Parts: sequence; C-alpha cells; structure tokens
Amino acid sequence: MSLAEFWEERNRTRVLLLSGVLLLIIALGDWWTKPYFSLGFLYLFPIMLTARFLLEGNPIAAFLPELRHALRGQDGPQFRATMQCRGHRDNGESFLADVWFSTYREGTTPKLAAIIADVTEDREAATSPDSVPASVEVRVALTARELEVLRLVVQGLTNKEITARMDISESAVKNTLQHLFAKTEVRTRGQLVRVALEQYRDLL
Repeated sequence: MSLAEFWEERNRTRVLLLSGVLLLIIALGDWWTKPYFSLGFLYLFPIMLTARFLLEGNPIAAFLPELRHALRGQDGPQFRATMQCRGHRDNGESFLADVWFSTYREGTTPKLAAIIADVTEDREAATSPDSVPASVEVRVALTARELEVLRLVVQGLTNKEITARMDISESAVKNTLQHLFAKTEVRTRGQLVRVALEQYRDLL
C-alpha cells in the first residue's frame, strides 16, 4: 500500500484502530520502563497516523492563529522553527502550546507541517503565584545588526549565508549571535528563533 492510499477514507477505521493499539502498547511500555527510559517521544507516531483523519477540514489557523504568519510566499525562504504561543480549542477555551514546525512547498503552493503540544499544565505548575506573566515581560533592546542577524536566523539561513547576505565577516556573525544568546538568555539556535517569534516578530 502506498502512503497516499494508506490515508484514504476507506482505511479510516483500520488506521484509528492501529493507532489505538500503538498508543496502548507505548503506554504499557512507558509505564513498565518509566524508572529507566523515557518513551514519551513514541506517542508522536500514533498521533501523526490519526491526525490526517481527525483534523481534516479544520484550518489550523482557527486553533493556532500564529501559524498563519509562518506560511511564506513563493519567493520567501523555507525554514524550520519552534515557538510557544496561545491556541484555542473547539469549545473556545485557550491553551498554551509548544509548536515545532517547518515550511515546505508542493509545486508553487506553500505548506506547513507542525507538531503541537499542550503545555498549559506544565507552565502553571512551574509558575509561582507572584511571578510576572510572559505577556508583560519587557523585551531586551537589540541593535540594528542584531535585529538583522536575528531576522536571517529566523529565515533559516546559516552563518555563511548570513555573512554573504550582510557582507560582514563570519566572526562578526558569530559574535552577534553570542550577544543575542546572552541578551535573550537562550543557548541554542532553535530557542533563539522561538524567542524571536514570540517577542520580536513586529521588528522582524
């Protein structure tokens, strides 16, 4: 069976049953090995199997409006990124989501693939009652060069590509990235992209 045939409507019941069995097997394995191994990532596979049937016909922008801005036009560079944003359930209830997504193209049509995790409970558990909500945090001011490098990082460019685009040395790009890491208090490029999309979108 080809991949396209696998998700035909006539296979809906079989795929959903298969996903249910996989979830049960993973849950039992996770429970049995919990003190020794973390198997949480395996839950992604049955979720991806069922998503084709459970989400069909529902525009993602209705649930995660931020993802609407991630689709690029025909001339826009494609990229991979993570972000944290607010989403909305069918019943209108709001939730906090961690999103891993990448853009791609089918012919001339821009498309996006995403994995979404509800982290509302995790955030609430980690936040003390007197802490300042993320929505009112003051963002750190960035220089013009830092903003330009940040914009190109979000677009998915490598250090060498940024060097060529900005006509500066690669060491200058690396130094600017180190400043960005320090100012935004992150350690990886992916975390930097998330902060950029959350706090500096209007400047990029």
